[in-house]
Amino acid sequence: MYKNSILKKFSIVILLVVAAISCDSSNTNTPELEASLLSTASIDGYTVELFSENNLRSGYNNLYWKVSKDGEVIELDSFSAMPIMHMTQMSHSCPYTSPEMMSDFTDYYQSSANFIMPSGEMGYWEVQLEFTTKSNEAISGEIDIEVEPSWMITSAQSSNGNVYFISWYAPETPKTGNQDLAFMVHKRESMMSFPAVSDAELEVYPYMDMGGGEGHSTPFETPAATGAGMYEGSINYSMSGTWTTTVTVMTEADTSSAVTFEYSVRAQ
Repeated sequence: MYKNSILKKFSIVILLVVAAISCDSSNTNTPELEASLLSTASIDGYTVELFSENNLRSGYNNLYWKVSKDGEVIELDSFSAMPIMHMTQMSHSCPYTSPEMMSDFTDYYQSSANFIMPSGEMGYWEVQLEFTTKSNEAISGEIDIEVEPSWMITSAQSSNGNVYFISWYAPETPKTGNQDLAFMVHKRESMMSFPAVSDAELEVYPYMDMGGGEGHSTPFETPAATGAGMYEGSINYSMSGTWTTTVTVMTEADTSSAVTFEYSVRAQ
């Protein structure tokens, strides 16, 4: 009896250990994408889902896509997702990238969009989708989206009449202390084409107005081109409160007007 009791207890311990290892293994091998479902569309029997970390807003956004059919995730041969703003008299796009399969989350495709204005009385946004399946089936349709206003994008006209869109990329939530300072720059070639500008220099100046004609800047490294329209540097905010940062885009043949970002810096 005593021997049988020991064996039973030993068997239970083994089962618990195996279960714990299985749970552990499951948790480490199946990471979850930290993003919320924002919109869904049914297109010719396929379900397209759009996810992001936050509600979509004017400025830079990460977009994550999942395509499925009958509950099974579909791997695609090609995938394009073009944002379009429909207005009363015209339509336009914005700077964006095409979806690519993620290496860590292979059920998802990742793209980006720098929305140049919010949804509202002026018009509405949708994303026009085209994808080809591994069985060579070509699918097209659209998915509705809502874009909220933000301070994180602005435009500047140059002396040659060119229009540049400057997106604040980092810090996403400015705070006191040292952190990245980064911008993205795109040029409007047409209402549907906004290529990245990677050969410019930025003139940047952060400033805090203390009132009464008094104010000060703070230590910073001017963002420099790193490719794909990105300009990266650093900044060390000396105090919390309302700050402005002016940005001017300069190329060999062009100089934009200065634009100003106004935002709050919080204390750490």
